[in-house]
Amino acid sequence: MKPGAPLAVTTFVAGSGGILRFRRVRERVRVKRQLHVFKLPELEDCLVQAGFDNFAPRVFGSFVVVRAVRRDGNPGSAVSERIVVKVAL
Repeated sequence: MKPGAPLAVTTFVAGSGGILRFRRVRERVRVKRQLHVFKLPELEDCLVQAGFDNFAPRVFGSFVVVRAVRRDGNPGSAVSERIVVKVAL
């Protein structure tokens, strides 16, 4: 991605709302569906490591929509691409 390019991510988070707020439900989803349920700080760390700034999450129950912007620097590193794919799934 080019510097300044926006990124939109949708995924699941463990929070105070939605069905995934229950640890037992999160474990069942993780094991049976192989779904990774993020905590917001973990998701932000992934995006920072991938070269994104301006982390702006909007949480809707157990669902989050995140907006971030690609920072100036090395836009095509292999590590960045690998982390972004993990987050997008």
